Amino acid sequence: MKLNRILIFLLLIVFSVSVLAQENEDLSKYRSETKVTISGKPYYVHIVSKGETLTRISKIYSVPVDVIISENPPAYNGLSIGMVIKVPLVEDVVSKLKKEGKKYHIVKPKETLFSLSKLYNVSTTDIKKANNLRTNELSIDQVVVIPELVDKYDEDYIYHIIRPGESLSDLKKKYGVREKIIKRLNKEKFKEGYRAGIEVVIPLNPDTDKEGMEQKVETVEVVEVAQVTDVVDYTDCFEKVQFNRSQHYKVVAFLPLYLDKNFPEESADGRMIKHQYKKRGVNGKRIFKKSRNFISFYKGMLIAIDRLKHQGLNLDLLVFDTANDTLQVERLIKENNFSDVSLFIGPVFPECFNKVAEYAGQRRINIVSPLGQLKGGMQNNPYVYQVIPSIKEATNNFISVLREIDGNNKFVVYNGDENDNTELDITPYLGELYEQDDTTVTEFVYTNNMKEETDSVHPIEAVLKRGVENIVILPSGKKGFVSEVLQKLDTYNKLGYHIKVVGPSVWRRQSALDVEMLYNLEYRTSSPFYIDYNNDKVKDFIALYRELYNSEPDMFSFQGYDVSTFFLTALFNYGYDFKFCLNQFHPILLQNRIYFDSSTFDMNNVNKGSFYLKYNKDFTIEVR
Repeated sequence: MKLNRILIFLLLIVFSVSVLAQENEDLSKYRSETKVTISGKPYYVHIVSKGETLTRISKIYSVPVDVIISENPPAYNGLSIGMVIKVPLVEDVVSKLKKEGKKYHIVKPKETLFSLSKLYNVSTTDIKKANNLRTNELSIDQVVVIPELVDKYDEDYIYHIIRPGESLSDLKKKYGVREKIIKRLNKEKFKEGYRAGIEVVIPLNPDTDKEGMEQKVETVEVVEVAQVTDVVDYTDCFEKVQFNRSQHYKVVAFLPLYLDKNFPEESADGRMIKHQYKKRGVNGKRIFKKSRNFISFYKGMLIAIDRLKHQGLNLDLLVFDTANDTLQVERLIKENNFSDVSLFIGPVFPECFNKVAEYAGQRRINIVSPLGQLKGGMQNNPYVYQVIPSIKEATNNFISVLREIDGNNKFVVYNGDENDNTELDITPYLGELYEQDDTTVTEFVYTNNMKEETDSVHPIEAVLKRGVENIVILPSGKKGFVSEVLQKLDTYNKLGYHIKVVGPSVWRRQSALDVEMLYNLEYRTSSPFYIDYNNDKVKDFIALYRELYNSEPDMFSFQGYDVSTFFLTALFNYGYDFKFCLNQFHPILLQNRIYFDSSTFDMNNVNKGSFYLKYNKDFTIEVR
């Protein structure tokens, strides 16, 4: 036993020395020597290496994580090896903070997050939140934004943020309100203890009655979550559709949450679930892997619903766990009366969706497929809505990109692998390109045996021309093939050929691709998704999501918000027959562009919306 204690003690010493060595490591030696000037502003060009995180890059360049994200929005979804990050110089960051009137601190040796919290009388939690820090570690010369704590007021209450070292007794003396009243008003917030950073509600009138105070607190909590969603009145549509905004709606969501793997005590009958989820499940256990994306989707849904309820939407939401089980779906349909449902969202998986779509079609209930491309269930059912564009629509949007690109020399590179099922079929549309004046269009199939010989020219180089725009159309999404062709093109681009490449949006999500090549080759694409992390509404959503769930939103969180915002706002604006108004309906969404052609009551309600993305050599992305 004594020997074990000695071994443990020695291990702790070794571990402590290792940690201290890492904390004291001079990370500035990892700074890139490459600098570029974009719109008159200098940047370091950093290529992400294996194991690097935003926090580490922040310490290497002494620049806050939020600043790096604002300059490189795609980095918010995570980093990949070879990804190009542009990092502003420290002096520029400081200058910007000064212009914005923000307080900042440049970390000196031996300073810690705790010492900064004491120095500025701000909690460590607020400093971490203001700088998007995931750990308590700081590096020398790091620029740290110091948040200003501002108390809010209305006619009856003060919303006070507890400062470090501030006690209940201090609040009592400051506002003249008994500790008992403060505790009662904030009992939910004090469940996990009284600590700095908590916003507490304090009445301006200490004699306010108990019932009135508690009602006020409840209202305040709802307002914090609920911001008014942008809704536009469409007069023409109002003349076509009769509705009443006081009408009560019932919405059912079918999601594969796998509750029996996460919350056994709540899922015995597969019925309605609770609205609280944590990063980890019950008793600290991790959430079941297959359910994580759909729990994120559900969290985004709840934020959208809370905002619409605050606006006046009268809604009941019922959520049922389907897993990926058609028998479970059949049982839910059989055992529940859904005749009064206004809208179904889900199921997610095609086989499960088709079961509910058939039921919905027979009863004239609108149903949304939020995450998948459906093969069945769409035909002869005008009540089905598919949010993810179909292959056909994706191809149409891809062709729209081709129509907008000028270039005298265009050629299409097909994958010689017959098993490539990612390749878009653009052959029927190439006639348009051939008809353009002064344009040469070449097509060839790229195969594995196309090896460069010392005495021959590679087939790609053979069709390239100097002094003109070379537009390379690469309709495949297969990683290995695409990476090989892009490397060839990037090499020829550096040799003086002016090359632009057009490809599917799936390239943006392939970590194996060198992102720098996409900028060098001025990549063009049409994408169903795009998030502008500099947009105020996106920032508000992220902040609220962090506050509610203590985690970061992912693309499924944004999807849950967008799908719910679009269809529930349509329901609220135009009533059950919202279909006829969708061609005039353009609510502000966060990552989707959703457009349905409602000019006719057809059988094919597939989203036709997309973003046109243009990558530029200065590492910016144009969006329209």
